[in-house]
Amino acid sequence: MPQRAGSLSLVCLLLFAVPVLADDFDMKCHPFASIEVKRPIDSKCGPTGDAGAKDALALQDEAKDNFCASGKPKELTFADYPKMQAAAQKALGGANYKPPTSRAALKKLGEGKLVRLVAYVDRARYSDVEKGESVNCNLGGDSDNDVHIPLLAKPGQDECTSVTAEVSPHYRPDAWTPENLNKQTMPVRITGQLAFDAEHKPCTKTKVEEPKRQSVWEIHPVYKIETCTAKSAADCVAGDDSVWAVLQ
Repeated sequence: MPQRAGSLSLVCLLLFAVPVLADDFDMKCHPFASIEVKRPIDSKCGPTGDAGAKDALALQDEAKDNFCASGKPKELTFADYPKMQAAAQKALGGANYKPPTSRAALKKLGEGKLVRLVAYVDRARYSDVEKGESVNCNLGGDSDNDVHIPLLAKPGQDECTSVTAEVSPHYRPDAWTPENLNKQTMPVRITGQLAFDAEHKPCTKTKVEEPKRQSVWEIHPVYKIETCTAKSAADCVAGDDSVWAVLQ
């Protein structure tokens, strides 16, 4: 009997000695493998974030943490976003939507697909740094939160006409900072997963929502940021790979 008790004690010690990996971020796919950097958040916040008992929010967080969209990117334009927003609102029952308990309807509309957009950066910044957000386990500070990138069709436009790209803190490359993004005076080409952030609403003719944007379809997470090397913005053509260089 003493021997059995000792064995149980040893098992308990071993269980407590083994690191708990449930909150590790398993980077199953590596869209920016050559420049990724493992961050402290990658050891304490898993792919479903920390939504508590809110199952719908946990599903959304998991969708936002998908780095495995593949195939040829679909070229989006700013003209696509109002149509996409209207379709999503119809699928979710109207303009007063919330994160749905099933994301099947959003997947039919394109969530999870690889997309690409050419645009101008307008005031990129770290978001939710005070209290964090559930997708990043409610952690505060710049290093543990997304880089929010408002994208405009033309420089100087109202931010309510923008669309959003989000750079996740997970394995974030050193060069992907607001400072570096805000230096770009030429268009950038952003590639990543299409995701619908149902915690937010777009600006309307009668109401300005924060953060401002024309649609809550986002490129989230960002897989690639490229800067235009052409001599003029007119030559920064989405489909011409020769004029784009990875920001690294």
